[in-house]
Amino acid sequence: MNAPRRRSLPITPNAAPIFEYKASVRHRIKCCLFWTTGAAQINPAPQAIQRASTILARHNLLLDICPGSTPVAPHILPFDRRIRAPANEEQEDRLALRQMAHQAHVHDGRIPVIIALCDAAIAWRGITPNGNLGGWLQFVTLNAEQQAPDGATMCHEMTHAAGNPSDWPTNPTDDYSKYRYVMINNLNDRNCLMRGDVLRYTAPCYFAEPG
Repeated sequence: MNAPRRRSLPITPNAAPIFEYKASVRHRIKCCLFWTTGAAQINPAPQAIQRASTILARHNLLLDICPGSTPVAPHILPFDRRIRAPANEEQEDRLALRQMAHQAHVHDGRIPVIIALCDAAIAWRGITPNGNLGGWLQFVTLNAEQQAPDGATMCHEMTHAAGNPSDWPTNPTDDYSKYRYVMINNLNDRNCLMRGDVLRYTAPCYFAEPG
């Protein structure tokens, strides 16, 4: 969510191979879900998992989820309030949740995705830190009450975490919108990555492995 913006430029006439690229070797994209106590009652995970699985499968990538779509111990974190809105307190809360996830369950080689309730003043649907990570590898925090209607927020943020720094604005005249590119915010029915996302970011990232 908090990545630098870029202008989208048409890719035509060779767009299809870019947006429909399949990895030559299938990779498992490994994710470990956690919920705060309040978020476990709402749980947007089933839709997020379904959409991410569909998008990744188009590119010969397999979403590998632990523990699944249902909140279970020890994946429910003892955090019984909302992430606070002031930027310094928001970061403090997200890092505290990351520490809780580390203590709750061994998830080496998987990206932690933490689903939390957030203060009403927080506008983001999901966030991947681009500043202070507190010494951790990349992780994702999802706002349980503010997920995109198409369910693609988790996949969008995991692509940021894999290394793609850019969000793209919606432009109906270009191929990014035509092919329903997942890195566009506020676009319905997002359903694909770009070839560069697969080759440069997702397949080589720390939470992917061939198989």
